[in-house]
Amino acid sequence: MGREEVSSPTVSTESTLLTAVIEAHECREVAVCDIPNAFIQTEMERVDKDGHRTIMRVRGVLVDILCQLDPVYKPYVVWEGKQGKQQKVLYLHITRAIYGMLVSSMLFYKKLSADLESLGFEINPYDPCVANAIKRGKQITVSWHVDDLKVTSSGKL
Repeated sequence: MGREEVSSPTVSTESTLLTAVIEAHECREVAVCDIPNAFIQTEMERVDKDGHRTIMRVRGVLVDILCQLDPVYKPYVVWEGKQGKQQKVLYLHITRAIYGMLVSSMLFYKKLSADLESLGFEINPYDPCVANAIKRGKQITVSWHVDDLKVTSSGKL
């Protein structure tokens, strides 16, 4: 898998500085936000283009916690390790992006871009983490770094 497939773009320094200058010059309204639990809201392909599933190996006390939360996991617990040092292990199919996975930020980028485009935003051809739209006669600009967004408007909406 190439870097372009797993690594999310982020807003460039140049775009951040240029939008800041425009915001100051136009006295724009500015809001910043973090999208809570951004990755876990993002679905993963159940099977990748090569027919592989994403599997997570859970072991130790976390297996016990998962089994207490939902007994459906109990039949799938296996014991692994050397004689005398065995531990409980549970293999899980991953259906949602999880923090720490290489592909999570790219999957979330694709979801956020598609969501913005569905709302009428146009992704900037020079920076894939800047989008603009005209709403109620006012320009709105969104720039983002992973799940941190800066939204500006040329006037109150």
